Amino acid sequence: MHILLAISIASSYVFSIYFRQPAALRGQHRDQPAVIRHRIARVTMLCAGWVVVVPALLHYWDGLRYYDVIRELGLVPGMGTRTLAQDVANIAKSALLISVLYLAVIVDYLRQGPSLAGDVRDGFLTLHGFRDHVFAPLSEELIYRSLIITVLVHGGVSRHTQLLLWTSLLFGIAHVHHGVVLVRTTKLPVGMVVANAGFQTVYTTVFGMVAIQVYLWYGSVWCPAVVHAACNLMGFPAITVASLAPWQALYYVLLLAGVVLFSRLIGLF
Repeated sequence: MHILLAISIASSYVFSIYFRQPAALRGQHRDQPAVIRHRIARVTMLCAGWVVVVPALLHYWDGLRYYDVIRELGLVPGMGTRTLAQDVANIAKSALLISVLYLAVIVDYLRQGPSLAGDVRDGFLTLHGFRDHVFAPLSEELIYRSLIITVLVHGGVSRHTQLLLWTSLLFGIAHVHHGVVLVRTTKLPVGMVVANAGFQTVYTTVFGMVAIQVYLWYGSVWCPAVVHAACNLMGFPAITVASLAPWQALYYVLLLAGVVLFSRLIGLF
């Protein structure tokens, strides 16, 4: 039952944004403001529903106290298994951890003399920025990490490798629908769409493993949400940079150093 519930939770995220979609929104691009608002509303209701339903089911199946399950989800800093100060410190640690991976990207960004205030506004305060860097990271981490891991753990899936496999695969597969949308809305060759969807599935599955690790370390949904937001904001690190040779060499050194150090930290924490 717990496995079926976990699969239902995972599939419900994508299902919620397409089920009985208003006729006026059908065929519109996902970046249209009306589509974004509709999906945010749908996913918000979905998340609220699962936060109510999952503790009730675990109370009925496993005899758990409703409040204890809510605390396990790690939704409210200081309300879970750690103090408020510990949760805040762990959120900061998560931000520093993902900054290591993006070391070269961050240094390159600062080197170019960015407009920080404008980038913060565009990245977080616009409708598109809010969706990509606030709402999506938090809602997806609640669904694919907090809720699913809680259900699986109480269903007897306690081995670390099993949790990594189950939750990361569910998260990766959930992003296949982007490929389906590409086929329906663009004239790209099917092979290119399949390659794009395949890369995105692998990339999100690997990211899912990192997010799960962070969630299991700290027990707060906000920690993987911060990591998720950073990945959405900075994307896949550029392999090439348009600059003079000395900086290009340093960029590659920092890129390699960030990947190696990040890998070590993931294994040592």
